[in-house]
Amino acid sequence: MKKAIVVLGMHRSGTSALTRVLNLLGATLPEKLVQARPKDNETGFWEPADAVHINEELLASVGSNWIDSSRFPIESVPAEAIRDFKSKARDLISLQYRTSELLVLKDPRISRFFPLWRDVLSEENYTTYAVLTLRSPWECAKSLQARNEYPLDAGLVSWLRYELQAEYDSRAVRRCTVMYSDLLADWRSTVGRISASLKISWPIEFDRVEGDVEDFLSAGYRHQKDEPFESTRSADVDIVLSLLRDSDISAPDPARDAQLDELRAALDAADRFYGSMIATYPELVKARRSAELQLEHETRRAAAFREQRDAWKAKAQKSV
Repeated sequence: MKKAIVVLGMHRSGTSALTRVLNLLGATLPEKLVQARPKDNETGFWEPADAVHINEELLASVGSNWIDSSRFPIESVPAEAIRDFKSKARDLISLQYRTSELLVLKDPRISRFFPLWRDVLSEENYTTYAVLTLRSPWECAKSLQARNEYPLDAGLVSWLRYELQAEYDSRAVRRCTVMYSDLLADWRSTVGRISASLKISWPIEFDRVEGDVEDFLSAGYRHQKDEPFESTRSADVDIVLSLLRDSDISAPDPARDAQLDELRAALDAADRFYGSMIATYPELVKARRSAELQLEHETRRAAAFREQRDAWKAKAQKSV
């Protein structure tokens, strides 16, 4: 049976870097990728453009979006939207990966509803594996703030949602975790652990791609540094990061799972207090920028008026 590695994890957590490294080792990428963006992911996102589109459509079907930290209410998605999603996802897998025996699929949004993609991959005769990518939640939050003006505290909440949901939904498949910092520090050991945990052999040997991988994972790839900040979510993210980083999630651990389940349930319960605010974040940013542009316009008008007034005053003084 063919194999599919799905890279899960929060936005800005190193999913792009890991996906490209696995691709250099022989895992197939789709034909149509999201284009790299200056001052964002300059080395590439390495995710299917069509996957991003259909994932956004699915989120929008229940009034959600990529930054929303609420639980994705799969039970509330209209049946027609699910059918449409699965049809488009199957087309993507069959047409853009074609006959690949080992593919890698990445879009952080998949972390919100991984079981749907697992079903699609199974229908296309793939055995699904998951790699949960972890990065310091404080670095993720700072990166989101720098790129999207996203509030730091809200960034931690989104990190919790993505990581907790991805962990829970991937329990049914063979999986492992990867720290982004470990990938940058020693990619050989990191992908070696992935291989051992998933029981997957890479089609291309390390020595053949060593130069390409090391050029890609340059020192400038990591822009934010781990400097924790004050937050009401600090205790929660500390616990989740520790549980996922320091335990082998490929092995059953009822005590660990119970702790994670409790934290996920608490996050679900808190949705009604702040979920709608975060869900409307793009509109809030748009409104803020509109207000800033209006202020700039009014400032320019005021400056022009003062300049004209001063000119009139000078002209009047000369005529006296």
